[in-house]
Amino acid sequence: MWLLRQQDGWSTEDAAACEAWLQTDPAHRRAFDRLRDVCQTLAQLPADRVGQLRKQIAPPAVRVSPRPVGVRRQVSPKRRALPYALAALGLVAIVGGGGWLRWSHLQNQPIFVETYATARGQQLSVTLPDGSSLQLDTATTTAVSLYRHRREVRLLEGQALFTVTPDAAKPFEVDAGPLRATVVGTRFSVRHTHAGLGGDGVTVTVDEGRVHVSSRADTADGKAQPMVALNADESVHSDAAGRLGPRQALPARTAMLWREGRVNLNNVPLSQALAEFERYGDTRLRLDPAVAGLRISGSFELEQAGAFAKALPRVLPVRLRAREGATEIVPAN
Repeated sequence: MWLLRQQDGWSTEDAAACEAWLQTDPAHRRAFDRLRDVCQTLAQLPADRVGQLRKQIAPPAVRVSPRPVGVRRQVSPKRRALPYALAALGLVAIVGGGGWLRWSHLQNQPIFVETYATARGQQLSVTLPDGSSLQLDTATTTAVSLYRHRREVRLLEGQALFTVTPDAAKPFEVDAGPLRATVVGTRFSVRHTHAGLGGDGVTVTVDEGRVHVSSRADTADGKAQPMVALNADESVHSDAAGRLGPRQALPARTAMLWREGRVNLNNVPLSQALAEFERYGDTRLRLDPAVAGLRISGSFELEQAGAFAKALPRVLPVRLRAREGATEIVPAN
């Protein structure tokens, strides 16, 4: 049913309803992806192979209900072709032989695979063959796989900005820990870190367009979590287990200040703030556990950890103490 709707053209509401159905049971997504891949593969069969399949697949019988004289039922070409594809599903294993299986396997292999990574303190911008671009922040690793019918990126660690070239026939998916962000064409960022701002979790922030965010983690009662649809200047965060928080309004520029070498701290624990600076290089700052929970706000240069430390005694009850080549941040008294 969902494939029929998709082929005939569907609305945003249809896409959301389909995603909700896919999340109710992992078997739904596997079956949907399998049928979609087969239908798309059949559409790319060479002409001689199509002729062979047509000879071996008889048109399915159709029961026609009586209708008033002069009323003609309109059936789209794509909808008319789908029964052949469904029939071919059962036929693939017996009529194709080894050649068909090899050809089908080839069609479902990625046509582009690459890994991009940055070291601590580095950033990197890359353009993919489809025209989409990635901007990687410090200590970030991504694995890119482009297929004939979809585009996939695994964000293994760090954060990146994705500017996606629109292509409705090839959804762009970013997997980060327990979350998946799916788009057709948009601009958004994904953060998947174990320290620093946000702690150990995943954050998706949209700059332009619309992004669907889903989690592979179930709720406490074993049900699939609902998909979250994000618009521009909206964000959602999950913990390390994939439990999604509420959708929040967040100016995208604030979440992407790292591209300008800055960070905006908004009432965050001092321990998290220092961990964020540490992601970009050795700060030589040491934090006394007694002041780790103090909260700090402000905008700072990520490569100026020393200036950040010097500002702390003016806004927090702390003092700086030099010790063994490092600077300790300790209680003022």
